[in-house]
Amino acid sequence: MNELSKPFNLVYNQQKKLCKELQAFAKKLDKQLKSTKVWKRVTKAIFLTAFVATLIFSVVAVTINAPPFVTALAAGLAAPIGTVGKSCDTRWKNCHAKLEKKKELIDMMNMRTLISIVELKRIWSLLNQLKTNANFTLGEEQEEAVKPVMLEIQKKLEEFMATIENLSTEANESRRHIELAMNMISQRVGDVIHRS
Repeated sequence: MNELSKPFNLVYNQQKKLCKELQAFAKKLDKQLKSTKVWKRVTKAIFLTAFVATLIFSVVAVTINAPPFVTALAAGLAAPIGTVGKSCDTRWKNCHAKLEKKKELIDMMNMRTLISIVELKRIWSLLNQLKTNANFTLGEEQEEAVKPVMLEIQKKLEEFMATIENLSTEANESRRHIELAMNMISQRVGDVIHRS
């Protein structure tokens, strides 16, 4: 059992650390989701205000008999403002949808990590029970007979821990890719807003 405790604790602590990192990343995504909702409303309000202002401007231009080029300019401004507003709204919706997908992925990874932690605890508890029962019921000769079984359990546990380590590595790689994608999306949204 002692030879198992070190690798077991290593994997167990890695899983707990991964779980904390995933939860922190999920909180970060929640903030970004809220931020996209706010910015979507703000840009919608700005473009709606600009659209209404150009409509009012065109009505005033017609009413006061402004020169034809002023009336044409006022009428011509409304369509591009509406188009750019719809384009920005669509981009915010797409950004929000991508963030929601990432949040679902992180939540799923976190759930699997929590399940791994529970399973690791269960395995350790079973090993402790087996060791306790072996000490009570077996003599020295019989304990030697149980050693191959214990070694097989150790081998299976090590395989399980290796799988967990691989999952942890994949999760870290996925998180890195998600962060890169989020940065690219934020930069593109920023570029669109600045161009508008």
